[in-house]
Amino acid sequence: MKTSSKSSGDAVLIWLLATGVLWSSGCQHFGARQQPCADFACGAVPAPAGTYRDQWHAEQTARADRDFFMFYLYEWQGDSDQLSSFGQRHLHRAVDRAAQTPYPFVIEPSGDRELDQRRVQAMQLALVEHDPALGHYPIIVGFSDAEPLYGFESQRVIRGYMGGMGGGMGGGMLGGMLVVV
Repeated sequence: MKTSSKSSGDAVLIWLLATGVLWSSGCQHFGARQQPCADFACGAVPAPAGTYRDQWHAEQTARADRDFFMFYLYEWQGDSDQLSSFGQRHLHRAVDRAAQTPYPFVIEPSGDRELDQRRVQAMQLALVEHDPALGHYPIIVGFSDAEPLYGFESQRVIRGYMGGMGGGMGGGMLGGMLVVV
């Protein structure tokens, strides 16, 4: 009797070991852990958590920094080469940061080449007035990398940001629903 109990115990132990080896092997095509066999190089180590998020965040920050040096059409006084008061404040803030960044000043094209050239010249004069060392700072005419956000889209975006700040739409720390008209 003792031999049959010992042999059944050995059989259970062998069965458990075999199941464990099969369950922990690389390619499983059975049960709840069914997954395709992945082809990873021997010794491959995944990137640390947050690696790609941090790269994405750094790229978005760089885009925002580049966009800071973008002068849009609404920052000029109509069809002139004179900056509006908002544009002048923007220029003074941008000039203060120009020495620390490699980004050029960018003027949004108006559709009139002559006007765009006058705006470039006016910007160069303003830079030299502020700091003579900025006389050769690059100024180009071009479009922004930033995506436009139109009024009808902004309401949905704001709701998305506000929804994460506390109990659903309009709740949270900012209190009440913000309506953009």
